[in-house]
Amino acid sequence: MTYWQEKHSHLRSFQNLIRQSWDAWLSTQSDPNSCRNSHSSPTDSYLNGVGTAAAEITPLKKGRIKLHGSWWFALSNSNVVIRPGQRVRITGRHHQILLIELSQYG
Repeated sequence: MTYWQEKHSHLRSFQNLIRQSWDAWLSTQSDPNSCRNSHSSPTDSYLNGVGTAAAEITPLKKGRIKLHGSWWFALSNSNVVIRPGQRVRITGRHHQILLIELSQYG
């Protein structure tokens, strides 16, 4: 067996190991497609969620909010200035930035 054939054989073995591990992990998931959006961005499940502003937020000035234990950048979806500590409701998102408005729940 030549050097390159041996290298190719090792690569094939490694690829098979990765594929088997991936297939085993996928079999434990209720929805195999669920991993595509996990932890990489806020999902639609955050819509209407309520968080807390950590900085002043306006339609033109983004700030940070805490939502479900995670920090996100956000912009106000209305012409209201949101102050630190105020509760906000998520109304949408634009890429990684959440769109928010003041929450009526205090």
